[in-house]
Amino acid sequence: MSDVQNSTNENSRKAGFESNDSNLKLLELQLKVDEFKHKKEMDERASRASSSPLTTAVIGGVIAVLATVIGGVFNSIVEQQRASKELELKQRDAQLQLILRATQDRTKRESAENLHFFVEVGLLEDRDGKIRAQLAKSSVPAISSGAERRVLRPCEAKAFGSALRAKIATAISQHLDLECKRLLTKARLSEDLKADDLEVFELPWRVSDATGVDIPQSDADKMKTIEDYFIYVEKRVPVSTK
Repeated sequence: MSDVQNSTNENSRKAGFESNDSNLKLLELQLKVDEFKHKKEMDERASRASSSPLTTAVIGGVIAVLATVIGGVFNSIVEQQRASKELELKQRDAQLQLILRATQDRTKRESAENLHFFVEVGLLEDRDGKIRAQLAKSSVPAISSGAERRVLRPCEAKAFGSALRAKIATAISQHLDLECKRLLTKARLSEDLKADDLEVFELPWRVSDATGVDIPQSDADKMKTIEDYFIYVEKRVPVSTK
């Protein structure tokens, strides 16, 4: 009798375990189904959001703004490079013109002196030292424009009031290629005598060579007429040499 009862109890326990296992499996299956439904719902929401007109418009606007910004930056870089190239070409052209004027119709010594001065004051760039090297070798060419400079007679002392003034006038006459009679006392170098910027710039050296009076560039910049040179030099030489 007891054996039958034990067997019945054992069968009941097994049936209970099996029932519990089934319930767990059903619960797990239900959780998986719920998880799948939730994931599907989230995917559908994301899909609807990405395809909505508002989202499309926002994305399109952002892309347009980015394209405008990138295009502006690119154009700015291109414009800066173009301006830099134009400036470089202008500077090179100006330097070539300066070299030409420094050597045109000059003796070899005058060409070397002019180039040396322009390099020293920074008007000519010589980063690699090639100009200085050529000057050191004394291989600076004297370029001719094809037109011979006139041989001008020295200015006479009686026409200018003193031998010193005649010497100054002669230096100016030969430098500007003008006859002495055109060198009126009040004549302005640029306006009346039509001296260009380089001729005005070089004139102090010519007068200094002729008179032995040093003329700093800061003083030369203030002298605009023939009379200015007369007065400046006369104040700086002994009376006996005038």
